[in-house]
This record gives sequence, C-alpha cells and structure tokens, in this order.
Amino acid sequence: MINFRVVEQAPIRVADGHIFSATGMGDMQIAFPNGNKFTNVLLKDVYYSPHLAFTLVLVTRMTRAKFKVLMEDTTCSIYNSSYQLIAQIPEVQGLYRISSPPGIPPIPINISESANLASKIISIDKLHHRMGHINHDDLLEMVRKELIKGIDLDLNSKPLFCNMRPG
Repeated sequence: MINFRVVEQAPIRVADGHIFSATGMGDMQIAFPNGNKFTNVLLKDVYYSPHLAFTLVLVTRMTRAKFKVLMEDTTCSIYNSSYQLIAQIPEVQGLYRISSPPGIPPIPINISESANLASKIISIDKLHHRMGHINHDDLLEMVRKELIKGIDLDLNSKPLFCNMRPG
C-alpha cells in the first residue's frame, strides 16, 4: 500500500451484512491480467482492515475511478475510460481472482499491515465467517489446493450451523 495512513475505525460492511473496521487507508497498485500482459492500475483511498483475509476490490471503486466493468460468462473484463480493454479476469470457483504476475513476487508489505497472514490455527467455521460465508466444503478444497494462502486450518474441526440472516 502506498501513502498508508492510520484512520479512525471506519466501518466496512461485507456481503453477508457483517461490519468490520478499517484501521488504515492508502493507495494500492494492482497488476490486472490481460492475456500474457499485465496492466498496472492505481486505486486511490483504499481501506485496510486486519480482519479481512484477502484484498477485495469493489466494482464501485473501479467505476468511480472511471473504469468500465463487464462481467459476462466466466470473465470479468475491465476497460479504461477510452473503452480500451485493460484486463480479463477469469472466474475461479465463483470468484474473480487476481494473482501476482508470473515471476514477480507480491509487493512486500510490513507484516503488521498484512491482511493475508493467519497467525494461529483456525477452525473451518471461523474461516467460513471470515470468507463471507462461503460453503465449508468449498473452503476446505480451496485450502487443500492452496488457493487460499496463509491459512493454518484445523482439518479436524467440524462446521457448525450458520445462523447468518439473509439481508
């Protein structure tokens, strides 16, 4: 994150209605894939929360930055303000996921600012809640296939009944 600054706890509401607190804000450079090339995009005033396991990019943030977003079939296409294609992101297990470009390590960040670091073993139920109530079996498969990194999952933990209320 560039220009990182601490902020008073700002609420972030996720898809299931839970609210987490952002503790920082800054600008974030993301390398969007487009075939065998990558386009670097700088998103301004991005919130940081230590409670979220992954970086989530909201479509509204993209459209406010004057990008055009089209989700069709199994691809999310992103266009610049001149309607030039800058990214094609494939759907993987229901999510449009961006990884670092091949051969380029992720941008190093201060470990105390990392949202991708799990510091203790967590249960499948805790991971289910952190990941926005994704199906337990899908989460287990994602961990086993190493699609989720930095999670030390208790493979013996059993899922509990989720009382999430649709909102």
